[in-house]
Amino acid sequence: MPSAADHRSIAARNEAFYRDLCGQEPMRGDWAMTVLFYIAVHEVQAVIVKNRWYVKVHGRPKVPDDHGQRLTAIGENCPEIEAD
Repeated sequence: MPSAADHRSIAARNEAFYRDLCGQEPMRGDWAMTVLFYIAVHEVQAVIVKNRWYVKVHGRPKVPDDHGQRLTAIGENCPEIEAD
């Protein structure tokens, strides 16, 4: 299971790629949005892993590994940002 630091590292690499991509002319907006999305996914996953916001699957706690499970973990542990 990747650690919070692993997810932060992936987010940082994605951010570096985003900065490279934005330096190109003409900028590829479709790819820029995709990279920004995955930066956010890994930053959120890092918070989830660090805080051990597990979800139950078949009655067993596990680290969320898809968007629906991440949303569940956020809703149960930090509902003030769930809608965002």
